[in-house]
Amino acid sequence: MLLRVRKIWARGRFEFSQFTDRHFPVRQIMLRSRGTLKYVLLTPRIQLASACAVTVLAVWMIASSAGLLIQNNMIDNRNERLTNVNQAYRSLYGDLSHMQQRFLATTEAIEAKHDQLARMVYEKKSIENRLKADTSKSGPKPTKTSAKSAPYLPEKLSIPPQFRSANHPVSPEFTGIGGRLALVMESHSDLIAQLQERTKSNVNGLEYAIQETGLELSRVLDNSKMAVGLTAMGGPLVRIPEGEIVSRADDGFDRRVQSLASQMSRLSGLESAVQGLPLIPPVSHYYVSSKFGKRRDPATRQWSMHSGLDLAGIRRTPVVSTAPGVVTYARRKGPYGKMIEVDHGQGLKTRYGHLHKILVKKGDKVAFRQQIGQMGSTGRTTGPHVHYEIWVDGKPRNPAKFLKAGQHVFNQ
Repeated sequence: MLLRVRKIWARGRFEFSQFTDRHFPVRQIMLRSRGTLKYVLLTPRIQLASACAVTVLAVWMIASSAGLLIQNNMIDNRNERLTNVNQAYRSLYGDLSHMQQRFLATTEAIEAKHDQLARMVYEKKSIENRLKADTSKSGPKPTKTSAKSAPYLPEKLSIPPQFRSANHPVSPEFTGIGGRLALVMESHSDLIAQLQERTKSNVNGLEYAIQETGLELSRVLDNSKMAVGLTAMGGPLVRIPEGEIVSRADDGFDRRVQSLASQMSRLSGLESAVQGLPLIPPVSHYYVSSKFGKRRDPATRQWSMHSGLDLAGIRRTPVVSTAPGVVTYARRKGPYGKMIEVDHGQGLKTRYGHLHKILVKKGDKVAFRQQIGQMGSTGRTTGPHVHYEIWVDGKPRNPAKFLKAGQHVFNQ
């Protein structure tokens, strides 16, 4: 057995020697300097080793170029998505502002139509009173209504027969009051139905986004200090003289108005709550190099808890505040390196670690998307990135859920 192995080994060496002699024959390089001629001998092994080194280097360069190209494509795609998110974000706030202006204009129109309705009803009462006063002075006896006077009588008004005489004709202003009231109320109802549908859709979208973050909706709304669910009421005071009381033309219409006001109040509260939540990434160009949760530590290779997201990118990339707040920490902190902590109220805080440079100090008030630092690799890190954390009531939360909720808000 050993002899057979030796034969195979000897045969392999012989064939390898033939291969090297055929493709890598012994070469000499002549070097002439100052009349002296020197020779450099290149053996087959040296040539083969050099060829292998060149091949490995070429393969590495090709693989690196391909990896860099793929990474650039990924960054370009993320940049495009972030641009779309920013545009959608601005469009959302523009739509909300337009909706508020439209709601105010609609409210003023409804109040004006209510005044018109009140004047019409009051006019009807005044005409009835004048008819009664004229009848009491002249003292006419009840007569039958002639065929010529019948077309002037409104269908839905209850007028005593004694007022329907030829001596006291009914004013043409009475004609069609019931129909005009019905048309105005119908137009009001259609407008309110459209506003309710759009408002409900926006309310449901914002509620879903807040729930995606894992926060309790009721708590977020309470902390936003908005009177959610209360009915907003107001308008000019129209006094009716002589103690007359104008009854409501349609109780159902008033209930719909109150329901719409309640929905608008809730939408306003949700909008205020969303503005105070960190729903955007702290950097514009990045890729997630490590997710939230259990992972193998990059240094010890042991399982550990990762309390944030690692957003990797180019060193000195601007880092912005993801929501308005107050800086509570802005200096080095152990493995975090250079770190910034921002308190957004409601028990909500964000942290930005491994920064290259800090641009704010403790106590500063920062606005939404205000630059607070630069991406770096200080502290316990293997490369330039931002370690981004979100804390709620002293406990870390998964920032990916907040970013997902932000995409839902900006794309709706």
